[in-house]
Amino acid sequence: MLWEDTWLGGEALKDKFLRLFSICTGKGDKLWQGGEWNNNLQLVWNIGWRRNLFDWEKYQELEMERLMGSKSINEEKKDQWVWKDSETTKYTVKSVYNTLKDEEQGE
Repeated sequence: MLWEDTWLGGEALKDKFLRLFSICTGKGDKLWQGGEWNNNLQLVWNIGWRRNLFDWEKYQELEMERLMGSKSINEEKKDQWVWKDSETTKYTVKSVYNTLKDEEQGE
């Protein structure tokens, strides 16, 4: 999800840009719905807003676009699932067990 997933690092866009999230029109958009591919196969972001942005919100929008532009997205590359609770990002029964054990112990 464009706003909810942590595809830009450790924090979701909705948490980092709460005000912009509150006035966007596509809260449930998937990543590919947040923009359009141009002729050079580059994603051009096109976030919809319920109203015109105030000047201070435009600065937040620019910062968000800067962050989003720093992440390369390739239309031809396949998505993949990554197990983030393991040091190796490899899903194993042991990694799930350790994650659940740590959660139960409050770590």
